[in-house]
Amino acid sequence: MAEDAEFQKLQAVANGLAEAEGQLQAGQTQLAQGAQKVAAGQESLNSGLDMFSDKLDGAAAGAQELAAGTTKFNDGFEEFRTGFTSLNYAIAKAANGVKPLKEGSDKLIDGLGQLSDGADTLSTKLTDAAEQTSSVKNSDALTNMFSEPVILEQKDVSNVPNYGAGIAPYFLSLAFFVGGIMASNILPLGKRQERIVNGTHHLINKLGLVYTIGFIQAIIVDGIVLSVFNLEVASIPLFVLSSVIVSFTFMTFILMLVTVFGLLGKFLAVTSLVFQLATCSGTFPMELGNPILSKVGQWMPMAHSLKSMQEVISLGNWHDLQNQLFILGMYLAGAVIIAWVASHIQHRETPVQNALS
Repeated sequence: MAEDAEFQKLQAVANGLAEAEGQLQAGQTQLAQGAQKVAAGQESLNSGLDMFSDKLDGAAAGAQELAAGTTKFNDGFEEFRTGFTSLNYAIAKAANGVKPLKEGSDKLIDGLGQLSDGADTLSTKLTDAAEQTSSVKNSDALTNMFSEPVILEQKDVSNVPNYGAGIAPYFLSLAFFVGGIMASNILPLGKRQERIVNGTHHLINKLGLVYTIGFIQAIIVDGIVLSVFNLEVASIPLFVLSSVIVSFTFMTFILMLVTVFGLLGKFLAVTSLVFQLATCSGTFPMELGNPILSKVGQWMPMAHSLKSMQEVISLGNWHDLQNQLFILGMYLAGAVIIAWVASHIQHRETPVQNALS
């Protein structure tokens, strides 16, 4: 069999298998050793990864600190830029301020030079004046000239015999307005509870009533001041006419307030009286009062009634009297129109409508 060719091939194959098995065992041993090395390397790798993760966390924290520091640096740089701009502006402003100071110093030096020249001139002129006046002799005329260099010339605008005549226009205006307020508290000037007439008839009735009272009070007041107090006036007919117009104006003004505001209108009438007394310049000149209130008061009826009474009592300027009476007539007409509109609004329902309802 050892010489048989087939057996020899089989023997060769068996020997090859034995050698292969040996090589396989050697390879397995090397493989086992390699696996151990791989395991050790895996453990080293895991340790390295853990360390890398820790370092990565530290790097992230450091990156955040770096970002915060960068932000602070940017903010600080912005503050620096703002401060630098303010510094430049302040330097420029200081430079601009120094220039007027220099110009002012130059002007001051020039002024001091002019002052020195003027002092020299004054000294020279005083010396000349002393030399020229040394020969002047004292006299009574010269003394009077120096004691009274200006002589006042007094000229009367009007002839007012006493204080009562001067204050009469103020108290007459006050009397007519107070009479109107008293009439508004006594007479039924408000709207009717039962609307038996329309607004026009209602207003005409009230106007007839207050004008009757106003005319009577004007005649009574004029009779007392002319006969009892012997008030001297420029013209008695014009004085009576002015008193009637003033009384009618105040009566209409108060009727308008009561018609529009009712009971509140009486309070407004008293308030208006106090305001006009303080601003019509009846007791003291308008310039001594509050400028704003005085200007407002000049647009009130009492200011014009005061001027009209002054004209007709003492001044006698008929043109100005005509203007003041015209203005009072405008106030009267305006008050009538406002009262008529309010009366129509309050009496919209007609007697027929009331009867049907």
